[in-house]
Amino acid sequence: MWAALLLVAVAGASVPVPSAAQERERERERNRERNRTRQQQSNESSQNENEDDDASGAAADRRQAGNVDTTVSVSGDVRIVVTNFGGTITVKTWDKNAVRLVARLSRRDYVMMRATESTVRVQSGSRRGVSLAQDYELTVPANADLGLSGTYTDVDVEGVRGAVRVETVQGDVRVRGGSGVVALKSVQGHVSLEDAKGTRVELNATNEGVRVRNVSAERLAVETVNGDIVLDKVDSPDVEGVTVNGNIWYEGTVRDRGQYLFATHNGRVDVGVAEGTNATVSVATYGGQFSSAFPVNRGDDRRSSRRFTFQLGNGSARLDLESFQGGIRLRRPGAAAPRDKGEKDEKDGDDDR
Repeated sequence: MWAALLLVAVAGASVPVPSAAQERERERERNRERNRTRQQQSNESSQNENEDDDASGAAADRRQAGNVDTTVSVSGDVRIVVTNFGGTITVKTWDKNAVRLVARLSRRDYVMMRATESTVRVQSGSRRGVSLAQDYELTVPANADLGLSGTYTDVDVEGVRGAVRVETVQGDVRVRGGSGVVALKSVQGHVSLEDAKGTRVELNATNEGVRVRNVSAERLAVETVNGDIVLDKVDSPDVEGVTVNGNIWYEGTVRDRGQYLFATHNGRVDVGVAEGTNATVSVATYGGQFSSAFPVNRGDDRRSSRRFTFQLGNGSARLDLESFQGGIRLRRPGAAAPRDKGEKDEKDGDDDR
């Protein structure tokens, strides 16, 4: 009996029994291994889902990087909306029902283009931070409507016959063409419009001038704070030009029963009036003189040389001319429009008057 017990004891001593601490450590290792496996499976699943999402977004939005040259088919009356943080937006026209976009982008930037038959949207983007300067060149149907915007962006539009809306913070806006509603705005840039036929035309600048040439509209409203306003070859029954620090120059029709207002605080007002014009003219100037290239009959209104009213023809139109610290002049039409500030020619150095 004692021999059997001794044999059992010796056999038990030859098989070590793990301690409780060792068992706990082994269980922790098994749990860590299971967690690593689950995490790896989860990462692989998420990566597959992201790749599927990216492929779906690229197909829907035409997200492109690098050198972009793409063309999409549209209807002739398509609306085109472009947003560019910085750089240029240039728009030209062709006789195709298609929109072509050409852009050159940095490696970190991309352009998102969403197109349907009636609408094309183009927007800049960046994989890291704010996108760098990007230059967009678009060729569009002539009847397209445009909605263009940017922050540090120059905009140049040529030959469009649809509605045009442009808004930028720091950049020049130049549009040649447009119909219906034409609205152009820049805070730190020059605004220019030529060869437009609109129902309502609104041009706004803050620290630069506004220039209009060969434009007809049911209503034309032009406003700036620090800049000149030049309105050349304008045909409209309702014209308003207002600036704070700048001159106003007008060459255009004064229609019967039309309404015309030209007002500045620090600057001159210069208006061309054709023979046979019918208008009631109201003049207000406090720090300048009034002059006219033809005789003016003020009638009995001679009480003040600063503010008075007189009539041309039957007086059916209303022509209001105001300057607080500048002169007002009525001249005969046909004078050359003033040049933009800073514009030079070979004869500079002579007196420009």
